[in-house]
Amino acid sequence: MVKSLQYAAVIGLFSILLASGISGSVSALPEQIRDRYVVILNDGAEPWSVANEMAQERGLAISNVYGNAVNGFSATIPKGQLDKVSSDSRVKYIEQDAIVTIYKKPADKPGKGGNGDDDSTTPSQITPTGISLIKSTTTGTVDVNIAVIDTGIDTNHPDLNVVDGANFVFRGKNSFDDGHGHGTHVAGTIAAIDNNQGVIGVVPGANLYSVRVLDNSGSGTISGVIAGIDWVASNSDIIDVANMSLGGSYSQAINDAVESAISAGVVFVVAAGNEDTDACSTSPASAPNAITVSALDDRDGSLDNNDFFASFSNSGTCVDMIAPGVLIESTWKGGSYDTISGTSMASPHVAGAAALYLVANPGSSPADVRDALVSAGSLSWNNSEDPDTIKEPLLDVSGI
Repeated sequence: MVKSLQYAAVIGLFSILLASGISGSVSALPEQIRDRYVVILNDGAEPWSVANEMAQERGLAISNVYGNAVNGFSATIPKGQLDKVSSDSRVKYIEQDAIVTIYKKPADKPGKGGNGDDDSTTPSQITPTGISLIKSTTTGTVDVNIAVIDTGIDTNHPDLNVVDGANFVFRGKNSFDDGHGHGTHVAGTIAAIDNNQGVIGVVPGANLYSVRVLDNSGSGTISGVIAGIDWVASNSDIIDVANMSLGGSYSQAINDAVESAISAGVVFVVAAGNEDTDACSTSPASAPNAITVSALDDRDGSLDNNDFFASFSNSGTCVDMIAPGVLIESTWKGGSYDTISGTSMASPHVAGAAALYLVANPGSSPADVRDALVSAGSLSWNNSEDPDTIKEPLLDVSGI
């Protein structure tokens, strides 16, 4: 049974601004949350005890306590207390919390699927172009557990098997249901059910865990992102793969949380980002052992010279793979379907493939999974538009 943990938190997607914090010094940016910080403790320090002590002695207002992916807490720190907290021998580093907002990459033709049809409903099942391009042919139902760290998932969608989840959004409803749509879209690419309606995912019918860290407008805080990762790490005995189609400026705290969850045995697949910049300057795309995914612009599900590196996609040495990310049709909130673009849409193709590999190769480590997917990837794609000229392997499910 998944642990029912609640945190007071909120978050966001692809347009985050925060300062990478080190002990004793934190710079301020307009989008940062005044006086609120993520405090990472040294190994051996008990986070609940330290947080409670500092709340009493320093006047901190604690928001989240982390004890799985990272050791620490988030809190509002009164003026005049920051230096005292950061100089505490138990504190490893401090990073200022920040507002995060969704990065909207609109579809070329809103309301139209990759097949050219109105995709608000799809009464007969279609295979999305991305699923075709990666040569995914799995049917039936796949028994594997996947966490989607996002805006939540539509728990009543007829094309999705949502079994449990957790909510880390403090504002509004206390639910892991999706009030935005983005997380539901990600979930459908991973695991839409093979049921003769809608669309089909890479691992049809897989068990989905909705980790809601984005509110209905797609915004929140960095501390909420870490809370979601911490929950996944606490359930590493259940969850096999986690997808993060979100991110922003480099954050040591986010990267540390992802790395720790990977060490606990969860495969993390993350989007490279949509800023047409170096993915190494963003998080969690720069987390060393996550599988970071850029986007390929394909319109018909068939690989040819007309398919190229998506103009918006981040690139660089931190990117491990490329997958379809333009005009991807998938599930949407309210039991509907929609077509959108972004590295957010590329990442779940790889998350599904990682889950498939684990089903065929139980007990494989996250490193084993990443190596297998990268090795099976195809280099037969046109990278003429790739700004770094590095040809990342294109996901090929038939080779795993």
